[in-house]
Amino acid sequence: MLAAFYAALLVVATEVGVRWLVPVPDQFFASDPVVGVRHIAGRVGRWTSPEFDVPVRINRLGFRDRERTEEKPGGTRRIVVLGDSITEALQVPLDESFPAVLEARLAGGRVPVEVLNLGVSATGTGQQYLLFRERGRRYAPDVVVVAFFMGNDYRNNSRALNGDPALPYPVIGPDGRVARDVTGLPRFTAARATGPVRQFLREHLASYRFFTARVRVMSPLTAGMPRVLTARQANADASAGTDDDTSDGHYRRTPSAAWREAMDVTFDLFGDLDREVRRAGAALFVVIIPAPWEISAAWQRRHPAATGPGWDITRPERLLLEALAARRIPVVSARDTLRAETDGGHEVFFAQDGHLNARGHRAVGEALAATLRERGLVD
Repeated sequence: MLAAFYAALLVVATEVGVRWLVPVPDQFFASDPVVGVRHIAGRVGRWTSPEFDVPVRINRLGFRDRERTEEKPGGTRRIVVLGDSITEALQVPLDESFPAVLEARLAGGRVPVEVLNLGVSATGTGQQYLLFRERGRRYAPDVVVVAFFMGNDYRNNSRALNGDPALPYPVIGPDGRVARDVTGLPRFTAARATGPVRQFLREHLASYRFFTARVRVMSPLTAGMPRVLTARQANADASAGTDDDTSDGHYRRTPSAAWREAMDVTFDLFGDLDREVRRAGAALFVVIIPAPWEISAAWQRRHPAATGPGWDITRPERLLLEALAARRIPVVSARDTLRAETDGGHEVFFAQDGHLNARGHRAVGEALAATLRERGLVD
């Protein structure tokens, strides 16, 4: 009994200490049997780090957005945005996220426009395909925008590279491409649900979230952003012909078989998503968001591997543009827009966190609004 008392006292003291001294984000996520991860509908809290402290509210539909109706209002043109944590944008206030900026910039036209933010952290193209197929199509979108983050979205489509059993991944056939069921739809692995005890600890103990976050940062298999290699590590790997398959292998001039497979699978998934969007009576549009080390001198100084021998920082985007063009899927890159901001002396990514800051979100939202108007996808 005495041991149990002191153990409980230690837990309470640790919890109080973490809440008092360390900015730990609240828990907004739970397991989902189809997509692998979802937001907890109606959850209110804060997303915190040494760089930001943002109030967050998950709407009743289960997304980080203002309240929406499932049924599309009459006379309204609706845009659904799919993406990962870049789109979800917990790091900035909701009205400063690029989907909200996009909606604001499209206001005042002949037809009202709604922009629904369906971004969910940790998801890749495969999980976003499942999210749209199971839920996104219910909102009767006219346009579906997919924000592809060049830093980790290729990796998120590969179970071998990403390594998170809580997410479903496309099954790979003998030919190295996406395997399909008898109806022609892509097959996915089963997602492993989080147990009720672990989910309870995540939701209610800041100390548990703090220590598990430290473990994730230490493990490149579960980190939210790719691990940054040192120049010595990267160039030694390149010279030896080896590949760090859990970090930046898609930037190599000669990527490993695992990375080549991940990229081919991603291209296949975009074709599947395009067909699903068309069946829903909507048009697909892709916006490419570069990783911070692709455009920011400050990030490149800390990430020299990406520009060292054996690497090509533009290769992953170039291949994606070619694949989307071959499938006749319209796409725009935010690279030049964000680079113009950094060339003007403005950082568009948080210095440590690596996600877009408010200026970066505004630049992407404004450029995307102009592009959608130019392409005739909105009035």
